[in-house]
Amino acid sequence: MREFYLRSANLVDVENRAIRKADIRVVNGRFASITEAGGRMPAGVNIIDCRGRFVAPGLIDGHTHTELSLLSAAPFAEMLIRSGTTAAIIDPHDFVNVVGMRGLGLLIREAKGAPLRGFFMAPCCVPSTSGFEDGGIKVSVDDVLDALERREVIGLAEVMDTARLLRKEKGIMSMIDAAKKRGLVIDGHCPSLSPRDESRYFALSGAKTDHESTDATEIMRKHGKGRWIHLRRTSLGKEYPYSGIFRETGAERLMLATDGCVSPVDVMENGHISAFVRDIIRGGVAPAVALSVATINPARCYGLDKEIGSIAPGKRADFVIAPAMRGFRPEKTFINGRDMDGVRFERLGFPAYALRTIKARTPRTDGLAVRVPKGLKGAKTVRVNVIGIKKRTLLTKKQKTVMKNSDGVIHPDPSRDVLKAVVLERHSGIGRPQAAFVTGFGLKAGAFGGSIGQDCQHICVIGCTDGDIIGVIDAVIKAQGGIFYVKCGVVKAGLRLPIGGIMTDAPPAEVAGKLKGIEKALRRNGVKDAVPYLTLSLRITLAAIPELKLTDRGLLDVRAGRFVNVAERGAA
Repeated sequence: MREFYLRSANLVDVENRAIRKADIRVVNGRFASITEAGGRMPAGVNIIDCRGRFVAPGLIDGHTHTELSLLSAAPFAEMLIRSGTTAAIIDPHDFVNVVGMRGLGLLIREAKGAPLRGFFMAPCCVPSTSGFEDGGIKVSVDDVLDALERREVIGLAEVMDTARLLRKEKGIMSMIDAAKKRGLVIDGHCPSLSPRDESRYFALSGAKTDHESTDATEIMRKHGKGRWIHLRRTSLGKEYPYSGIFRETGAERLMLATDGCVSPVDVMENGHISAFVRDIIRGGVAPAVALSVATINPARCYGLDKEIGSIAPGKRADFVIAPAMRGFRPEKTFINGRDMDGVRFERLGFPAYALRTIKARTPRTDGLAVRVPKGLKGAKTVRVNVIGIKKRTLLTKKQKTVMKNSDGVIHPDPSRDVLKAVVLERHSGIGRPQAAFVTGFGLKAGAFGGSIGQDCQHICVIGCTDGDIIGVIDAVIKAQGGIFYVKCGVVKAGLRLPIGGIMTDAPPAEVAGKLKGIEKALRRNGVKDAVPYLTLSLRITLAAIPELKLTDRGLLDVRAGRFVNVAERGAA
């Protein structure tokens, strides 16, 4: 029998949203009893003296994607556990977009070798926006039904193809019906819909949760319709005034999540969900309330509260020890009553089909040209639609600018921060590059890109010259996945991502170090963007989030649901 006591702890009681002194007994990986602090301890039992320390339940990421961290399941678990996250609700749709539902099975297999409690959702929108992008895989109804039978799968992943849903497309409705019949949670994703379409979305999808809103008003409207809301922490900055949302909701049906949008650099330096809790406490929310939305609330939402989410007799002994609530930083993490300090988990030997996934061919330089529309070839300037990067959000702006006509071709203008963006389909080997322009990135020289363009994971590059853009594409293809910065034809910094072209199983510290090297090279060349690789992954290509995005089919006005010309026919 494994038994120990946490003596004289400041117990964070998230169910009652209070902090009280207690002695906590742990037996064989579960909490056995909680008694008033100061009682007599049995002779010979192991004791952890927690005087002056706070003991809280292990933290839960209510919605995430391991792949966005660039890490496979084992190093992802190592990274999260070190800062107090002991469980995560995982949607592996990025990997599924590359290798199909086999990707779900592979990440489940690797996750079993790590103590992090990974609860998986079955991806149902692959590709995420049908008709607007081409994926290597199209998930079928049968694929999803099979996935829902797995015991590791607890629900249907975010229903993000709102167009298919609102027109009640048969396939997606069959997936939703199957999840409902099994009593599983369905995750929502419906940013920027009209209130009427939003209500139709929730009625048709049966989505219990939502994590994708454009502002706090939209969050509160969805909460008022009975949804459980994932507040999202990203490495790009604070999206919403969290304290106001806590005040208006009383923290009911609120959960904390990252949506995978946190860089390994950020997590290794600042923490994971723990950093979110810390920020919320600093914003004036009571510590026990802040921790309740990171523990018991997601556990209740997903039907996990009989096992995890709070410190109570009979539950799994997943907990953290922290020296203080203000400036909350766990110093110890326990899962099943075991100290996780310094653990490293076994890696999965990924099969060949998951390691050689990039079939794209390096295009010719003239294939990247953005040409002036017919009828405007004699004009000195033309009006151009530009993707505008917005700070602290995944949203982009649909902007217009005037650019020079150089013998029928429009070139990027780094002096005005108007750069070329290129997306190359990478699954078939026959895709043609699509080019547009982006502003707000700041790059003054070279090109930066990788095989991580959401959601279909195409090659996405932002650059100042076509030659360096070609250099990045070539580096990605030769490495069979990765992100690279190329300047004057030379690779200056990079990170190989051999697993599906989107992940590595390298240690988190090593990955964070490589990312720092890339960021340093980019900063020296004008980039002020908080997390450059997330701009590639989420802001340029992600067609499920407004406003203007570039897919392998062209420049997409997401709200209008149609493609637009890069250069317009109207006079500049």
